[in-house]
Amino acid sequence: MRWLVFTVRMGIGSVGALGCVGQSPVLGESEDGLAQGPEAEDERAFASFQVIERVDGNTCLPFDLLFDPQAGLAPCVLTESAFDTPAESCSCEWPKMLPDPKAASTIRRELQQLGECDGPGNSACADVCVCEVLQAQDAQLEACRNDVKPIDEQEYCIIDADQGFGNPELVEDCPPSRPTLLRLDAVDPAPNSVLHLTCVGSYGSQAVRGLGEPCTPKVEGDSGFSSFMAGSMLLETGAPGCASGSCVVHNFQGRVSCPYGQSEEQAQTDPACFVPVTRAPVRVAVEPQLLSRPAEAAAICSCQCDAPSGGPFCECPDSMECAPLLDALSIGSSRPVGSYCVPQGSLVAETGRDGPVCDASLENCGPTQQ
Repeated sequence: MRWLVFTVRMGIGSVGALGCVGQSPVLGESEDGLAQGPEAEDERAFASFQVIERVDGNTCLPFDLLFDPQAGLAPCVLTESAFDTPAESCSCEWPKMLPDPKAASTIRRELQQLGECDGPGNSACADVCVCEVLQAQDAQLEACRNDVKPIDEQEYCIIDADQGFGNPELVEDCPPSRPTLLRLDAVDPAPNSVLHLTCVGSYGSQAVRGLGEPCTPKVEGDSGFSSFMAGSMLLETGAPGCASGSCVVHNFQGRVSCPYGQSEEQAQTDPACFVPVTRAPVRVAVEPQLLSRPAEAAAICSCQCDAPSGGPFCECPDSMECAPLLDALSIGSSRPVGSYCVPQGSLVAETGRDGPVCDASLENCGPTQQ
C-alpha cells in the first residue's frame, strides 16, 4: 500500500453538476462568483478540487470524494499511459477504453511537466497512448469494496468507509490523513506505462459570510502554496465564501487555515497544515501568523467603498472603516483600485507587521490542529 504526493488543480464554485470523462464522472469547469448580494447569507458555498496522483498499486488517498449517490461510483478516472504504443495505434481494449480527449490532454500535460515526454531522448507527448481503465460496477463493485481476499476483476474501485462505501477492514492500514483507498488488485498495466488517478475532491460546504468575517482565499486549496507575506495585498473577486463576493487579504502572514504554520521537516514527515476542510497535507513550509495580524483582522470579507471613479460603492458598517488598500498601477484599467472596508484598527499603521507569532507550544492562537 503506497501513499504519494499529488498534484492539485483548483476550482471553486458549485459542484452540483459534474462533467463526464469516459466512463467516470470528473470535475467540470466551475464558475467563480456564487452569491454576490446580502440574500446569499443563508446559502452555502462549495469548493472543489481536482487531483492527479501517480499510482502503481493499491494506494491510500488523502482527499474526500463526491460519490454518485445512485451508482455509487467515485468521481475518478484511472488512466494508463503507454510509451511504446503510438497514439494512432492506441486501441484501448477491454477492460480499458479511449478516454475523453480532455482527460487525455490533461494526462499528457502532466507527463510533459514531469519531463517524461517531449524531452531529449523521450517520446513525443502527442504519441503517448492514453487509455482509461474501467471502474468496477454493480456486483464487481460490491466485491471490490468489501471482499478482503484479493479480487480477480481487472477493474478498480475506491473505498471510503467513512462515507459508507466499502469495508472498513480494507482501509485499516491507511494512515488517518489518507483514509480513502484505491484498490486495483488485478489491474495489469502495459509494459513501459504509468497509471494516473484523477479525481474530484470536495471541501464540503461553508456558510456564506458577511462583511468583516474571516475568509479563506482560494489559493489555500493548493497544497503547494506556502504563505502570504506580511507586505502582500490580495483582492479575491468572486469569492464564494463571502456574500459580497470579495475576500481581502491585507498585510497578512501565513495561511488562514493554519495559524501555527509548519517547518520544512514537518511538511515532509509530519504535516501540521492541511488543505482546508480536507485531509490533504500541505507539502511545503508555512509561516506562522503574526499575533498582531490574525485572519479576523487581515483576511476578511469586504466590499469596495470608494474609488477614483466607478461605483456604486458599499457603505461600511460601524465596526469597519473605508481604507485605501489598492493603488492605481500601470497594469490596465480593469484593476479594481480604490478603498475597501476593513475592521476598525486593523491597518498596518496601527498594528505593525512584525513581532511575535503564533506558537503551537503556547497554543496562543487557539487549539493546534489535530
